[in-house]
Amino acid sequence: MNKGLIYPDECYAIRGAIYEVHNEMGSGFKEELTKEHRAQLLNYLRLTKCKMGLLVNFASYPKATVEQWAL
Repeated sequence: MNKGLIYPDECYAIRGAIYEVHNEMGSGFKEELTKEHRAQLLNYLRLTKCKMGLLVNFASYPKATVEQWAL
């Protein structure tokens, strides 16, 4: 684990669950992670005072795409 990350153990566990769901269910709806999605996540982080958020795209192949964002 990278010691510079926020909540590394939790993110590792969440990513494992994301990949497990993707392996079981396959790709979902065709949707792309756009600048609007990223901006919305950052707004939610600011409003809720949360330090970290994950954006997940289950439609990517061969595995889900996960972006970790922190304030």
